[in-house]
Amino acid sequence: MKASILICIGLGMVAMSCEKVLVIDVEDAAPRIVVEGNVRAGQNHQTVSLNWSNALDEANNFAPVTGASVRIFDDAGQDVLLQASTAGLYTTDSLAGIPGRTYFLEIEAAGERITASSQMPFAVDMDSLYSSSVQFFNATRTPIFVLLSDPAANKNWYRFVTTVSGDRYPGSIVMSDELMAAGQTSVFLQGPGEFIQSGDSVQVEMQCIDLGVFTYFDSFSSLGGGPGGASAAPANPYSNLQGNALGYFNAYSPSFKAILVP
Repeated sequence: MKASILICIGLGMVAMSCEKVLVIDVEDAAPRIVVEGNVRAGQNHQTVSLNWSNALDEANNFAPVTGASVRIFDDAGQDVLLQASTAGLYTTDSLAGIPGRTYFLEIEAAGERITASSQMPFAVDMDSLYSSSVQFFNATRTPIFVLLSDPAANKNWYRFVTTVSGDRYPGSIVMSDELMAAGQTSVFLQGPGEFIQSGDSVQVEMQCIDLGVFTYFDSFSSLGGGPGGASAAPANPYSNLQGNALGYFNAYSPSFKAILVP
């Protein structure tokens, strides 16, 4: 089947029914807790990172949130209290990530109570990962594409995270399958190709995410942060967190592909 080419720049359906908008005066606002919580399918090691936000004109030196109580439980009876492994990073090795379950996050820190939930989708595997070489204004670019077949039976949202020769490319790309044609779709990962050179190894993690997480990352594009954003705390994001906090809680199912750029 002939693949359709889809230019993905963080576009997608933005739903506001179950998210809230955090309106912040980023110049003068007091620091807020920034949450980056992840529960990944197929493993028991799960992490929640807690840091304090900075104003836009401050250096990216985010102070960790210490002494927090961090709990994750699901709708099937798993219930784990995470432990601080390093300052600001709370982890567990005993919480199974199982697609189809809903995971809940509870945080008590610095007098704040923060909660969230995220339903873990079933995985969709990438068909392939490939690159091409093009000339653009007298410079060589190496765009990266993911070829995938989106299941028609379910609504799906995706997040793409790229690593180039061991270095995580800042930000990520998110998209809704509403933008996908039937059958195979070739998704252009905007951004990384500008820096990729011959001989680089490229790995792409495709996360199947829920609507709340998609809407959070998609809000970076609306705020001028570029595809997916490079930070966990844009100025005015949609969030699936409840409480005086920024960030997200993401229960997701990953798949991976890697190539060596010729």
